[in-house]
Amino acid sequence: MHFHTIDCTMKKKRDMFQSGGSMSDKQKGLLKGTIKKIHDQDGYVVYAFDNDEQGKKYIKLVADLMNSEQIKKAERGLPEKEGYDWNDILKEQIKVQYQ
Repeated sequence: MHFHTIDCTMKKKRDMFQSGGSMSDKQKGLLKGTIKKIHDQDGYVVYAFDNDEQGKKYIKLVADLMNSEQIKKAERGLPEKEGYDWNDILKEQIKVQYQ
């Protein structure tokens, strides 16, 4: 949820899907259904994962799900620094803000 805290520029309602660790087949199915529902309602998919091995696997998974449904309206968020997660980015921003 830290990506949402950092990037609050979208004023529309957001549906969030958060994962931690590995994702079960059931969760993958729910994610695919959520992506399709967002697309069917003319929504926009934003997916943001950590910049680590697991995060990159999730990025590929979401990209594959979207491609299988021919969904193009999406944005991917990834921390620039290798090994960083969104919590690291948020902490850096807060530290700079209060210096």
